[in-house]
Amino acid sequence: MLYRAASASPFSTSTSAAYVIARRAMGFKEKLPPVLYSLVPEQKQGLHHWAGWAYLTRTLSFVRTYTFYQTERFDPSKLCSWSALFPQHALIDVEKIGLRRLESRKTYA
Repeated sequence: MLYRAASASPFSTSTSAAYVIARRAMGFKEKLPPVLYSLVPEQKQGLHHWAGWAYLTRTLSFVRTYTFYQTERFDPSKLCSWSALFPQHALIDVEKIGLRRLESRKTYA
């Protein structure tokens, strides 16, 4: 949820969260964008969209919030790994190591 709000607007985290809450109150759903949906395991893809966000939140918990603001919108077909999600200059060494561990755990179609 934070990724979508942060990447789509120049607002602070608190303001982005307020927008998400307001959108939910109006009946909108915060579904995963296609670029992130491709990173969710197959067993979680058919579940409620909150399950996908929960998976991404747990999986990317080691990435600093500031890094999400530096992501660029790109073609989902070009996303082939977790490390392609973020610009390399924005990641610190600990985050790069964590992304490499994620890549070693899962293969992508």
